[in-house]
Amino acid sequence: LRFHHAVVRPDLARFESRELTEAWVEARPRFESNVLSPHFEDLARVWTGRFASRRTLGGRPSRVGFTQINDAANRSRMELDVVAVSGNSTADRPTVLAIGEAKGGSTKRGIADLRRLERGRALVAERAEAFGTRLLLFSRAGFEPDLVSEARARRDVELIDLARLYTGE
Repeated sequence: LRFHHAVVRPDLARFESRELTEAWVEARPRFESNVLSPHFEDLARVWTGRFASRRTLGGRPSRVGFTQINDAANRSRMELDVVAVSGNSTADRPTVLAIGEAKGGSTKRGIADLRRLERGRALVAERAEAFGTRLLLFSRAGFEPDLVSEARARRDVELIDLARLYTGE
């Protein structure tokens, strides 16, 4: 039902009149944002909780979810698609092993995405133990070369593409 209302309904007349190519050209961005992206975010959380190695996360998570955090300096809210927490859920300052951003669209992820996650880690550090928190970038479309170069030079950044999601740890 969500698929129909969010993706198909705005172009229903064209779909019904079998103008499928034109209708899908218009519907594709809605499909990516309303169907692919939420599914990809869920897939990233499942992978993080069940399949990511201790080396990737810096430990074994007790919980994996998502959150929104306030960024008072920028007067905005930031959504973190993946948050892997270790240890006791009643701790005043939980230990955050990793935070991540998952993008299911057709655009490659770049340095700006990494900088956004770095900002997210700084915000998380105000509320939790975030020393050593890993930064996970998940992408269906891949990564820009400058991001790949920087990630290779750092121990705190992991790039996870479809091949790694489905075949790697």
